[in-house]
Amino acid sequence: MKQSKIIGFNAAKMAEQMMAKAVAEQNRRLIAYAKEQMVKIAEGMMGFQDTGNLLDSLCWAVYYKGEILKFGFFRDGAEAIEESWLHALSKSIRQSVDGREMANSFLASYRPHETNGWEVVWAVNAPYWGYWEKGHENVLLGSYVKFSIMAHRYDVIRKQLKPAKVSFYTHVPKYSKTKAV
Repeated sequence: MKQSKIIGFNAAKMAEQMMAKAVAEQNRRLIAYAKEQMVKIAEGMMGFQDTGNLLDSLCWAVYYKGEILKFGFFRDGAEAIEESWLHALSKSIRQSVDGREMANSFLASYRPHETNGWEVVWAVNAPYWGYWEKGHENVLLGSYVKFSIMAHRYDVIRKQLKPAKVSFYTHVPKYSKTKAV
């Protein structure tokens, strides 16, 4: 009996095509996931929004092998109704906040840490958000306040993307006066 032979079959080419389709599908899924989570982050912040710069500062990006695949913002266009100020109650520290400009600057300067797989990034770029997230003494309310919206989303994302490595950072400028938790 003669042995069967497959003619024209290239296993390496087939593996390459299968991988390309899997990568394209994962790209599509992660981009949709990034957009979905951005909306949930924004929904949690809407109660604290005043001028519009906080929501204008929200952005996301998906990278594969260190290259950006797609990025976006919570809003299609900047919608801030007036200028925001970091430390509006302080006479010594007064910094103008333009949420959309800060989001654009973040996306232009961010360099992914993952160069062999995927990296998904969400950022809240209005610098005063760090105070709300980590907590601070609120002069107007006369009490210590903390809203851990990003920390909560981190917990959800970490569970949903398990076993992927998920990191969370809150940046508060060095001159902040946050209370230790």
